[in-house]
Amino acid sequence: MMNASSFSSRSFRLSATAVMLVTMGVFGVHLRAQEDTGSSGPKAGYVDDWTHHHLIFSNPGSRDDAARNGTLDKWLKVTNDPRYQLQQIKRNLGPRPVIADWGSWVGVGEPQG
Repeated sequence: MMNASSFSSRSFRLSATAVMLVTMGVFGVHLRAQEDTGSSGPKAGYVDDWTHHHLIFSNPGSRDDAARNGTLDKWLKVTNDPRYQLQQIKRNLGPRPVIADWGSWVGVGEPQG
C-alpha cells in the first residue's frame, strides 16, 4: 500500500523530470536554430557608421600595373587596409532597396486590431 509521502515524492520526481525534458526541448530548438543551413559563402558582419562615409578610396588599379610603375608597396598598403576592404565589400553588395513610404514599412498609421 502506498502512503501519502511516497506518492508525493514520486509525483514530484515525475513532474521534475517532465519539466526538465520540456526545458531541454525548448532550449534544444533554439540552439539548433544557430546551426549552418548549408548556404555557401562567408558569414561575417561589418561595422558601418558615419566615420566610414568620410573616407573614400579611389581605384588603386591592378597589381600588375603597380608592379610596372614601381608602386607595388603603396598598392599593397592600400589594398590591405581594412577600410578599403570594407568599402569594396559594400560596393559589391549591390544597390540597397528603396522604400518610398517608410511609415508603411514600419507599420505607422495601420489600424490596430
